[in-house]
Amino acid sequence: MKKYTVNHLWVTPQGNDYKVGISAYLNQHIGPIENIDLPNENTTLQSGELLALLESKKAAIELEMPFSGTITKINENIAKTPSILNTHPETKGLICLIDMHDKEEVQSLLEENAYLKSIHD
Repeated sequence: MKKYTVNHLWVTPQGNDYKVGISAYLNQHIGPIENIDLPNENTTLQSGELLALLESKKAAIELEMPFSGTITKINENIAKTPSILNTHPETKGLICLIDMHDKEEVQSLLEENAYLKSIHD
């Protein structure tokens, strides 16, 4: 089941890992993405640490790690062609796979309805 962070990332389970990407809402508000700096695979980060840096014509946005874990795979396609995020942020726009260290942290993420309510309030 897809969940969201208050910082506009989506998270879905995939096997033992979690897929992470940017929400369509964030994509619409920062404009066309021109560059993304991704973490290295096997990097361990704590919740709130810098996960990736998005750059558009409007802004540079620091994406925070949604929970503590280890990056198991990055999406090489968006590393080479970040514009994929402009048209498919919640499908082909996977940033990375993360092995979550504490599965309880998923409880802090928002269900889709709660996320949608938060962006429209």
